[in-house]
Amino acid sequence: MIMKTPIFDLSFWRGRLEQAKSMGQLDQAIGRGFEFKAKIDPAHEKIIEGLIKPEDKVLDIGCGYGRIAHWFNDEQYIGIDFVPEFIQLAKEIHPNKGFIEHDLRNPLPWEDNYFDWGICISMKGMIIREQGQEEWDKIEKEAKRVCRKLLICEYGNNQREEAEKYEVI
Repeated sequence: MIMKTPIFDLSFWRGRLEQAKSMGQLDQAIGRGFEFKAKIDPAHEKIIEGLIKPEDKVLDIGCGYGRIAHWFNDEQYIGIDFVPEFIQLAKEIHPNKGFIEHDLRNPLPWEDNYFDWGICISMKGMIIREQGQEEWDKIEKEAKRVCRKLLICEYGNNQREEAEKYEVI
């Protein structure tokens, strides 16, 4: 039996964001106890640099506060998240990037193959674990409709080693 947790509940993420802000550690809003700057970000940035060209259009799916937005040119990047506070914060941190509030359980507002890449970081495993494979399959299908390729990166307790694993679909 899949245990449903509040990953699609705005109050869950709002609470985590407020707590992370009070600690001065924004990364803790999206992944508690993880060392993004030292372990996860370098691994993901290396993967992205090896796959995505500077001219490729990128959709950062579940972008949070825009943690990886600075890795991309302004005109090539759009981040989406369903938490309005994350999107507002992302716009404040990266005023020249595109950010849109959007719930992934709804159709994406772009035509087929609009983006060269969709990036999902630490979403697939969480959604499958907490909401089930069927929920992930719906999100993946819609993401694949608007993105030519999806880059799916995860991380877990062995942060560095797991951050180096990825799949392209």
